[in-house]
Amino acid sequence: MITSVRGESKWTGAATSSLMWKSAWSASATVCSGLGRLVAGILIARLLGPDGAGRVVYLLWLSDTVATFANFGFQTTLTRFSADLRGQGKPDQAALLARWILLRYIALMLAGVGALGSISFFSGDWGALRSVWMVLTVYYCLQGLNLLYQAFLAGRQRFDLIAKVNLASSLLLMAGIAVGTYEFGVAGAIGGYLAGVALPALLSLSLVGAARRNAELEPSLRRRVWIYAFYAWSAAVISAFVWSRMEFFFLKRYWGAHEVAMFSVGVSLAALAQQSLIFFSGCLMPHFSELHGKQDMLTLREQHVRVTRLMALILAPTSFLLAAVAPVLLPLVYGKPFTPAVAPAVVTIAFSVIGFANAGSNVLYAMERTHFIALSGLLGAVLSVTAGLVVIPHWGAIGAAWSRAIVQVLMIALLAWYLMTKLHVPYPIKAILQISASAAFPSLVVYAVLRWQPNPLLIPILLLIGTGLYFVLIQVFRVVPEEDYLALVRGVERHWSAAADGFRSVLTWKRQSA
Repeated sequence: MITSVRGESKWTGAATSSLMWKSAWSASATVCSGLGRLVAGILIARLLGPDGAGRVVYLLWLSDTVATFANFGFQTTLTRFSADLRGQGKPDQAALLARWILLRYIALMLAGVGALGSISFFSGDWGALRSVWMVLTVYYCLQGLNLLYQAFLAGRQRFDLIAKVNLASSLLLMAGIAVGTYEFGVAGAIGGYLAGVALPALLSLSLVGAARRNAELEPSLRRRVWIYAFYAWSAAVISAFVWSRMEFFFLKRYWGAHEVAMFSVGVSLAALAQQSLIFFSGCLMPHFSELHGKQDMLTLREQHVRVTRLMALILAPTSFLLAAVAPVLLPLVYGKPFTPAVAPAVVTIAFSVIGFANAGSNVLYAMERTHFIALSGLLGAVLSVTAGLVVIPHWGAIGAAWSRAIVQVLMIALLAWYLMTKLHVPYPIKAILQISASAAFPSLVVYAVLRWQPNPLLIPILLLIGTGLYFVLIQVFRVVPEEDYLALVRGVERHWSAAADGFRSVLTWKRQSA
């Protein structure tokens, strides 16, 4: 229902209020982590240049890829079932599950250490880069514990703690990168990333005492956990070819570290564009899992539509406008040696708009439909590998950018089809197209002006004009219901009153012009 607060309407559903509170803390956590990694990437690019930065990016990607194969989906499983069990009123089983998963996770992680060591030994540069590989192995272990601890906190809905841990970790990361890269080059850069995950890795050991010693998991729960983990792992491994920068492997093989750096800049800036989704990024899956545990499917479907629409509303102008200014902004931030990265960056940033589909993916995980993610990801993996063998050897970074974008769009179309036809979960396709068109027009204007006059001082002015024009077009199309603006106001007013007042002003203007 709608009631009056501060003289205006407000949606009072308990589930919606809960989601907005979680989203606000999740946003704070993602800001801390994202900004820390962005600054770290810029420092490395400036201190090491394209070749050194490309080598760091490739090694970190290699560590993350080994982790994807070795963790058996336990991170996603811990988040999903912890939230579901708490929704069912079984906190003891949730705590026991955390300890049960941690012990098995560590055993798998040690197997991953062996795999990473084998890769380093047979890579051909073990002798020259022995210290680099040793630091990378320690980073791999601590990063794995860090991710599991964050999954544990997300399952408990403790996004406030995630935000505090991420703030401390980001400060350690930036300090470690600045000192380590300057003093020790590539090994020091990876050591800086190691420093950034050390704190949560240490805190993860608290999961050992999270439950009573003599308690046991229910047999039916243990069976469900193994099945879910297997499908989540299969989906993660297969999806790694589509979503996890597999292009780095082919670029390194056919072009070298320099081309890896040219492509990675665009990926980093696309991640910056998707920071606009910080309001939703970490809390959707545990929140949807909690609703699924309560069998509240009506609320789940309604909130999926609203969140998807809001994500598109925020992400479309961010992605398109950032892509429009990238030709001037990128060399200014990363340095002139990175000028060849502009073309692939524009493509990668513009197509980061498809991040709105994250809401639908979280619905599948929450409803234990990981088998579809695995099967659809298999198709995407085949397409990505084909592009890596056919397109990237001839076209390099720009080929990687276009092939990545096309494959991901196809995957999202398949996701929307499955949600609508098999799960009967609505998908706001019309609203997404209208929002995208409203954002594309001012972005093209900004791009044209900067092509005519590539002056960095024009960027903030053009971004303000482009954003204003976007909101005018959104009002013309009447895409966004009033309840969506109210949801944004509720979510941000706890942490950022100025932003809440801004959304409230837009809502007032929308009513007056209606």
